[in-house]
Amino acid sequence: MKHFSDDVWIDFARGKASSDKTAELKRHLDQCAKCRTVAGLWSAVIEIVRREEEYRPSDHAIRRAKAMYGLRGALESLDAKEADLIFDSSRTPLIAGVRSSHLPSQRQFLQYESGPMLIDIELRKEAGRSEISLLGQISTRDEAHDVSDCRVFLIRGERFAAQAKCSRLGEFHFDFADGKNWKLLIQVGTHELFQLLLPDMTFDSNNE
Repeated sequence: MKHFSDDVWIDFARGKASSDKTAELKRHLDQCAKCRTVAGLWSAVIEIVRREEEYRPSDHAIRRAKAMYGLRGALESLDAKEADLIFDSSRTPLIAGVRSSHLPSQRQFLQYESGPMLIDIELRKEAGRSEISLLGQISTRDEAHDVSDCRVFLIRGERFAAQAKCSRLGEFHFDFADGKNWKLLIQVGTHELFQLLLPDMTFDSNNE
C-alpha cells in the first residue's frame, strides 16, 4: 500500500489540502493504520501550536518578568553604591569562657549603612547543618523611605539565588549554602539600589 509523506499529513492537519486531496486522504486513512498514526501525531502537534498562539500570560506573570528584566539591567550596570560595613561581631573577641565552650550554633552579626538606611544582618549556622540562615532588617533614619517597599535579592557572583520582599517592619530571611561570593542587592522603592557584600561564610566546623 502506498503511504503519504509527512508534508502531506501536515497540510491535512492544517486544513490546507484541496477538497479532492482531503477526500483521497480520508479514504486512505480508513484502510491504513500506519498513516492513521502519522496523521494523528501531526493533528496533535498542530492543535498544540494553535493553543500556544491563543495563550496569553497572566498580568502577574508579565509584571514579574518585567521586574526581573529590569533588575538584570540594573545588575549589568552595577557600579551602584555599596553599603558600608560599620559593625562585624567576628572582629570583636569573645570572653574566654564563651570561646572555649561548646556552641550549639555559630552566629555572626553585621550592620551596614547606606545613606539614611541601616541594615542589620544575623548569620546563623546550626550544629550539624550545612545551610546558613540569614535574618535581616532594614531601618531608616528619616521618613522619606518606606522599608516595607524594599525588595532584597540574594546573589552569588552574578547569579540570582533568591529574592524576598520586606515585611512592614523591614524584615527579610534567606537560607543558603555556606561559601564565598554572596551578596545582597536591595531595591528601595522603584529606583534606589545598593548592594551589601557578605563575608565569606565558611564557619569553622570544629566549633559545632
